[in-house]
Amino acid sequence: MLVGVCTSCSSDDDDFWNDGDSKELLMGDEVRIVNPLEMHCSASHDTTMIACFYSMEELEADLDYRTADQWTTGVPELKKELPDVDWSKQTLLLAKHFSRCIVTYKDCKVREKKGKYLVELYYTPTLCQAYGGIGAYIVIDKPNISAKNISIRGISVQPE
Repeated sequence: MLVGVCTSCSSDDDDFWNDGDSKELLMGDEVRIVNPLEMHCSASHDTTMIACFYSMEELEADLDYRTADQWTTGVPELKKELPDVDWSKQTLLLAKHFSRCIVTYKDCKVREKKGKYLVELYYTPTLCQAYGGIGAYIVIDKPNISAKNISIRGISVQPE
């Protein structure tokens, strides 16, 4: 069942994640970023969204997956780059963060603590004041992760 949730980190969330007891999942072993995404949009800002997919049929029915032209990078290539997902052992997430300016995707990290997950999407803002967004499709080696157990944090980093 596809579940989409708009979520972000509150101060309670910060307290939960900042106590030093969480574990960063290892890229390539426990988590894989399939494809980073960037988009220009017209009305969203400083919001986040997560969608969990539990089968290929749910993914193919998703609006982002079907209407790839909304994203300036990412989704068209996803159809070619998506690895075999063992739906009985893994969950595919789509994490998105929208900003008040056009942003460039930099990195993604996933942390886990007590069955909850934090997706940190790192981005570089531009001077352009149009709305933009970044995201990533993420495969996590845990089955049936619920969107209610996932938080997203957009983190602005300075250009290199």
